[in-house]
Amino acid sequence: MLRWSTAVLSTFALAAIAGFAAAVGVYSGDLPSTGDLRENYRPEQVNRYYAADGSLIGETYTERRSVAPMSKIPGILIKAVLAAEDADFFEHKGLDYPGILRALWINVRARRKAQGASTITQQVVRTFYLGREKTFSRKFKELLLARRLEQNLSKEEILFLYLNQIYFGHGRYGIQEASRLYFGKDVEDVSLGEAALLAGLPKGPELYTPLRNPEKAARRRSWVLGEMVRHGYVTEAEAAVARLAPVPTEPSSSLDRSLGAEFVDSARRILFDAVGEQEATRGGYHVYTTMDPGAQSAARQAVEKGLMKLDARRGYRGPIKPRGKKGKKACREWPPGVSLPDDAAPAAGKVYAAAIEAVDDGKNALLVSVGSHKGVVSLDREGRYNPRGLSASAFAVPGCRVRVGLLAGEGTWGQAKVKRFGLELGPQALLVALEPRTREVVAMVGGQGYVRGDFNRALRAVRQPGSAFKPFVYLEAIRSRTLSAASVQDDAPVSYDEYRPGNYETWKFMGPVRLRKALAKSINVVAVRLIDDVGPDKVAALASSLGITSKLDPVLGLALGGSGVRPIGLANAYATIAAGGIRSEPVIVRKVVDPFGRQVELDEPEPSVRVIGQDEAWILTSMLRSVIEDPEGTGKSARKLGRPAAGKTGTSNKARDAWFAGFTPDLAAVVWVGFDDYKSLGKKESGGRSAVPVWTSFMKSALDGSAEKDFAPPPAGVTSALVDPATGLLAWEGQPDAFLEYFLEGTEPMERAFPPGLMTPEGFLMQEGFEEELPAPDAAPVAVDAPVEVPPADAGSSG
Repeated sequence: MLRWSTAVLSTFALAAIAGFAAAVGVYSGDLPSTGDLRENYRPEQVNRYYAADGSLIGETYTERRSVAPMSKIPGILIKAVLAAEDADFFEHKGLDYPGILRALWINVRARRKAQGASTITQQVVRTFYLGREKTFSRKFKELLLARRLEQNLSKEEILFLYLNQIYFGHGRYGIQEASRLYFGKDVEDVSLGEAALLAGLPKGPELYTPLRNPEKAARRRSWVLGEMVRHGYVTEAEAAVARLAPVPTEPSSSLDRSLGAEFVDSARRILFDAVGEQEATRGGYHVYTTMDPGAQSAARQAVEKGLMKLDARRGYRGPIKPRGKKGKKACREWPPGVSLPDDAAPAAGKVYAAAIEAVDDGKNALLVSVGSHKGVVSLDREGRYNPRGLSASAFAVPGCRVRVGLLAGEGTWGQAKVKRFGLELGPQALLVALEPRTREVVAMVGGQGYVRGDFNRALRAVRQPGSAFKPFVYLEAIRSRTLSAASVQDDAPVSYDEYRPGNYETWKFMGPVRLRKALAKSINVVAVRLIDDVGPDKVAALASSLGITSKLDPVLGLALGGSGVRPIGLANAYATIAAGGIRSEPVIVRKVVDPFGRQVELDEPEPSVRVIGQDEAWILTSMLRSVIEDPEGTGKSARKLGRPAAGKTGTSNKARDAWFAGFTPDLAAVVWVGFDDYKSLGKKESGGRSAVPVWTSFMKSALDGSAEKDFAPPPAGVTSALVDPATGLLAWEGQPDAFLEYFLEGTEPMERAFPPGLMTPEGFLMQEGFEEELPAPDAAPVAVDAPVEVPPADAGSSG
């Protein structure tokens, strides 16, 4: 049989191509240039986000692709691809001429495109320039462009484009993402069998995917291995071993996308600000956040645990059915949600009143109606409100009403498409934690059940802080040098025009009380008296300088947290105190690296600045320690942490907000609990009851394994003296209940308290018939009744 040489076939094929091209009106001048691919190849890629330890915490993308340089693609994979797609790739000039003639003859006889003969070069042309339209015109353009591409790019460059651009199934583009999906490894680490499986996918990504069709995938892999043997790339023995390996049937991603969702959302916005939304969307960036995975996990668990305890305490959970032993009473009335008009559509971020229409044990779901809209509630995601795992019919009864929130996506009920809702029976919570020294945010929970795109309460919510704002009032009073922690204020009824502050859940008053004790017990009247003395405008300015970023209304009610604050701002202000008075900006992203390995310049944060003296910060820290250490302190349950800590509880009007803001020497954290729609948490709920346990649980886990660290000793400018707990004056000699108090230098009390049973010299002036000369100021007090017995020398002091 006569064998035609390759040159003859090439000449004949080119002539045929040119003739057919002219016949269908395709001219080379009408074709796009191919020379720009080398310099301008910048496909859409995945942006990756990392925790502080370098672990991957999230990805964002429009096309899921990660470009792999040829240096990272192993030779065995290249051979597998060539065997499967184009064994003569390195020999031809872009076209398989014998194949073209065969395809042309078959297609002409069939009067349609019945067979193709595409080389890798042609597939690259089709991918970048022409699409997959099956016409003679497009095919001839493809042939001409393939020749042109081979003239402009090297074989390695063409292969690089092919391996990184083509589709491999399940939303993955490029060989690197395919390797990660199917094998959980970078492409440079694939084995022979894995390379053969990947090489077999481009012909039919959805047909040969092992995740859906493992048997077809195995047969396709075997065929690729056979082709590799036929072309001498591997031996039959090597191929036989590779055929024995099981094909993957589950995605190999170990990424927990929920753990760092808040950080991914925040870092994505920072990336957009740094490079622009359009550039960031093209992808390929590596964003390194400050998230500590251990601390973040501890935060998430503490929030979940704390809310479930509150749910159990308040009954914010199922079953949802008529009450009473025989179910004769009405269904429980939940705090009302928004009643949606029939002509309105539900929106994300709001809580709606919903009626339960039906239950389905098979789907483990409820059908609810919100206004005129039907929706499905899947109990599979409602473990918080269904901790016993009740069936749908045991969990709820049609006719009862519940609170729900809109979720993303659509659900089904029977054959109908409906909206998706989630139960909102109980309150929400947030937690944000920073390192005082670096101001890096190490943990951030924007809400229970937070997923990408949700409202991040830790950064964006503005809520009244209640008494958690009081430390800034006390700090301004201390800084004025007219008051100290030992100064006494009168906890008694007081009115300012129509404003009459009272104490939390009671109108009882203590009378004269030292500032340290007043802060520990969170006495409202004392805080209002203080802000009236020092000026609300000064307190507002001080709080802003410490890190509060929201607008503060400089009125007396500010002392009790009357102005809303953002949790991140409150946490930063407390971190400033923990850092000895140095304010810095919170940091969420450490660095960003672009697709070419260059570090991106981020917006420079404001420089760190000292806003209060180290001595002032130390005094306030000491007072905040009493909130926890004092047996009457509102934060006394935080002593379960078992290490030195300082902080302050906060509860807004009608218990709409419960807070605890506190710190150790190495970590500052803020916790908030409340309903998004400002409903009350319930009677007797407070910062001490609802928020402190969450804070304590988090701090205990986050600090586990680290050495216990005490706060620094008093710095220069701080003095101490034994003080009488009743008057705040210097203790009398040998006073058994005296305690050590700390002062800014120059603010120590100058007077000494008198023992019980003794009267001050001024007291004698009030006695009828007193005619004797008063003793000198430094003389010993005069006994009125029997002499006071002096306690033993080893009686000690308390405080």
